[in-house]
Amino acid sequence: MYLVMELCEDGELKKILHSKGHFTENETRHIIQSLASAIAYLHKKEYLHYIVHRDLKLENILVKSSDIDEANEMKLNIKVTDFGLAVQKAGGSVFQSICGTPIYMAPEVISAHDYSQQCDIWSIGVIMYMLLCGEPPFIASLEEKLFELIRKGDLCFKNTVWETVSEAAKQVLRLLLRVDPAHRITANELLDNQWITVRCCIASVQSSRVKKKRKEKKNKKQVTCRGLIQSPKIHWHVLFVSHGLLISPITSKKLYTA
Repeated sequence: MYLVMELCEDGELKKILHSKGHFTENETRHIIQSLASAIAYLHKKEYLHYIVHRDLKLENILVKSSDIDEANEMKLNIKVTDFGLAVQKAGGSVFQSICGTPIYMAPEVISAHDYSQQCDIWSIGVIMYMLLCGEPPFIASLEEKLFELIRKGDLCFKNTVWETVSEAAKQVLRLLLRVDPAHRITANELLDNQWITVRCCIASVQSSRVKKKRKEKKNKKQVTCRGLIQSPKIHWHVLFVSHGLLISPITSKKLYTA
């Protein structure tokens, strides 16, 4: 049997992170919004059932395409993959099996305690932390020590890179990486968080401005004239350029014809 899947030419998100060192806050916001949208869809209780991924990590997020915006920041089109450990359960069901990748595992998963889809939210928090600073929030040479740190859940923002990260972003991390899953933010709540929504509004406004400027440029290119355009106070002289017409004011009193 052969499975034909969507081609993600830019590879794993982990590879891009390693090459960059870390992402900017705006780049991270865009990635987390896309990831949260995908997980919110999985966690949606259709016909009283939902899907838990249970192994969200940088390696399981593929980049279909990337672009650079006007602020010279990356915009990645991501896809969540590898559903080998995913399970579909009825609403209210809990799990007890220990599975996943250690640095991304939630405290309740490590303890083999009854856990739900909220374990995916913890993993999103780990991913967001790593995108912003390039390192996981909890690091230890021994797995036993790592699990101890995860169970405590004490976040640290001492790296100098955190000086450029907003308090709003840090607060989102605190909401995602709460040890008690009952007090942990959900995927839908993350999408409604101001750290996501406010920036989206700004991006929408900026996009509208860009479209307006492009429209104005297009209108200028549609101007047709023979020689000189004259207004009551200023003379406009038409410069012919390779991409259309560029109309600019001149202060000289002498009139030129094309």
